[in-house]
Amino acid sequence: MRIFKNDYMVHTKDELELLSQIEIARVTLDSARNYFQIVVEPRLIDYAIFMEEAARIKYMYLLFEAKKKGIVVNVANMPDVIRAV
Repeated sequence: MRIFKNDYMVHTKDELELLSQIEIARVTLDSARNYFQIVVEPRLIDYAIFMEEAARIKYMYLLFEAKKKGIVVNVANMPDVIRAV
């Protein structure tokens, strides 16, 4: 249950945890993309691709969970991860 205080939404502990997980997933995705940009060893390129895909899937899953729970996540400043899956 969400509480409204002075027209601002106050999130529950579970909602705050989910929002925190979303932020961590976003940072992980950014890190994976940066790693892909600097790696040159062919076997590590494959690893970087898998790492980025796994991070993207987790991020998308968490966004889906937030939407399911009615939590609004501002994705305006987040990476462009919403591609055709």
